[in-house]
Amino acid sequence: MNLDLITIPNPILREKTPEIKEITPDIVELAQTMLETMRKDKGIGLAAPQINRSLRIIVLENQIDDNKSSDQIPTLMLANP
Repeated sequence: MNLDLITIPNPILREKTPEIKEITPDIVELAQTMLETMRKDKGIGLAAPQINRSLRIIVLENQIDDNKSSDQIPTLMLANP
């Protein structure tokens, strides 16, 4: 499932998001869906507010496939960054 991205001037992008108290299966599933969405849109990072969710979650991934780069970033899913 891919998620719709929101852009400025949506006010959620400027709101302070609440801290995640517990990593639940729903949070893990959301992070995985965020990764799928980010990859579909050829991004390297996506935060939950960008998909209209007021949560402190971000996913990051370097998608460079050239094997020459020493700056590869592993896939990261961060809560409360």
